Amino acid sequence: MATDLQNDFQDFERFICDKMHVGESAISLEQALEEFRAYQRDLERFKNDTRQSFEESARGESTPLDIDDVVERGRQRLAQKGISD
Repeated sequence: MATDLQNDFQDFERFICDKMHVGESAISLEQALEEFRAYQRDLERFKNDTRQSFEESARGESTPLDIDDVVERGRQRLAQKGISD
């Protein structure tokens, strides 16, 4: 339990330092806590949304991203709609 509290504090400290680094130093403690909690919810949602993909990748069920293939497929879809570069 103490470790969880310590980790939460360290995460909050890092969050505040990042905010201050980008010039958001004029923020109240209450506002900072609200934003940190929203950040934690978003992070948990992201982890849940990507968990299956990471597990598949760990089992070797994924392939490297081929950006040229992605671009080509995008161009083909646009061409089907009559849109060209």
